[in-house]
Parts: sequence; C-alpha cells; structure tokens
Amino acid sequence: MANPYDRNVTLDRSLLNALPNMAGVITDTHLVTRDRMGRLVTFMGRLVADGWASNAAVRGIGLNEQTAVVIENGVGTVVGNPDGAGGRTGQAYFLQSPVAPIAVKSKTPLTYRGLQVEKRVAGGSYDLVHWPTIAPYSISVESGVLTSNPY
Repeated sequence: MANPYDRNVTLDRSLLNALPNMAGVITDTHLVTRDRMGRLVTFMGRLVADGWASNAAVRGIGLNEQTAVVIENGVGTVVGNPDGAGGRTGQAYFLQSPVAPIAVKSKTPLTYRGLQVEKRVAGGSYDLVHWPTIAPYSISVESGVLTSNPY
C-alpha cells in the first residue's frame, strides 16, 4: 500500500478472464495468515489504474489457508477446514468497489475508499454473477493505511 507500483507488486493479465464470472476478479491466498488484505486492495486499485478493469467491474476474492471457492452455475461455495490453523482456514472474503481509487501512483501511498467486503466461511456461498452489495463492512486505505468500517 505504500507504493502500488513497487517492483514486487506484479500482476498477470487475463489469468482468470476466460472463466465465466471471473473477468476483472483478482484473487489472493493466505489472506489472514499473512495479513494480505492490503495487498489485495492494492491489486484491485492497480487493475483500475492500469485500465484492466473499470471500478464498477473490479472485484477481489481473498482466501485463507486450506480454503477454496468452488464455482458452479455462478455460485461460489467456500470449502475448507473451519477448525484448522487456529480457525483461520475455511474463510473467504469477497470484495468490490463502487468507486474508483483516489490515488494509485508510483512512489505514492495508496488511497482507495469504501470497498465493500463480504465474508463467508466453509459451507457458505456467494453469488458471483450479481455480486450482491449487502456488505456487512467496508474497508478503506488512506495514504497507505488500511482501516475497517462496520456498516
């Protein structure tokens, strides 16, 4: 978040675009264990800033260890072990942004406000066709600092 264009922040174009309902979606794993929510939000900001997705189409899925989202007919079902790794497995986070990031520039801390977040645990599902916006909380990055805002 300190520098969205740091040489260690790399993206691979079109990895998931060929899959139904996954165009404009960036994924990240080991989300909680390695504290990667800020990294996922940075990736989302880069997708918009680099013109790979519009702010209305950019979305993110963050998965914890030993967790997957199995997609069938546009519905993603979270699978994993909810009891392993100190309760950090079996969780998935679905992010979307109704607005474009404010600042996504080289050597400038990221500012990206109001990303909506939905959390699902093993056995839960999420509609990847419509991406509902009933998010229980939002996250924002202000000058490279991540905060969470409950609705």
